[in-house]
Amino acid sequence: MRATNIHAKTLLNYNKENGTYFPLRVGQKTKTCLNNRDFYITIVVGNKNNVAVPGYLCQSDTYISQIENDPSKAISTVYAQIFENGTRFSGPLVLGWQDEDIIHQLLKDVLFVPILILVDSLKIFVYGIGISSQANWLNAGPGYKSSFMYKFKSNKQAIYVSKIKEDKCILEIYQDNQMKKKFEGETPIAVWEKSEQNEKI
Repeated sequence: MRATNIHAKTLLNYNKENGTYFPLRVGQKTKTCLNNRDFYITIVVGNKNNVAVPGYLCQSDTYISQIENDPSKAISTVYAQIFENGTRFSGPLVLGWQDEDIIHQLLKDVLFVPILILVDSLKIFVYGIGISSQANWLNAGPGYKSSFMYKFKSNKQAIYVSKIKEDKCILEIYQDNQMKKKFEGETPIAVWEKSEQNEKI
């Protein structure tokens, strides 16, 4: 038995089975019945390791977990408190992330779902999209945003962020949580040429 209440603010989760992202609704509460007892898992913003990623809280009557990094730990911890055994449950299954009806509800009012594109060995995460009639922008438009990881100076990993604004294309390179370089140009190709980074891109 499972029931889910959904609220508006969203985070993202990746479904490995079909390679797509779907939203995690902040405040989403899912009820499941285990061993004749109701358990409620709530999605919140932030956990003990990172304030910017999802956290999971499980409660059954007066038993309550800490805010955990994953739903499996949250529900298994509370179950262990009540029944004094080490049975471990799959949080994603309890939350219904394999249930097409629940995924459909989560996607109901979402106009754009970020996608992951594989180009050679690069995994490009497209998290904003816009269209235009400009052929020199490859018909992309204002609002387009993507990022990927690749080496930069000192062969250290960096995050490359591509953006398109109203009248220009932008490439930002971040390393050690700081912007190291920023390039602007009239077309996406011009920006990459200025950066003198990976010729394939």
